[in-house]
Amino acid sequence: MSSATVTPREPKSEQEVLGTYRQMQSEMQGLIQNLTKIEMDRNEHRYVFIMVAPVISLAFCVSLE
Repeated sequence: MSSATVTPREPKSEQEVLGTYRQMQSEMQGLIQNLTKIEMDRNEHRYVFIMVAPVISLAFCVSLE
């Protein structure tokens, strides 16, 4: 087993911590917006499928006759 040497980090300033926090918060908001759009698209596709499925089923039954 190898032993890794850990170098101590310098403490971050309050400004660096706040900057990192704001950056992460902004990234999180972007991810939430993307997820919301994906959910809206999914719901729209689900609605179209629900509306079209009976028509496709009926067309299949008619073609079998």
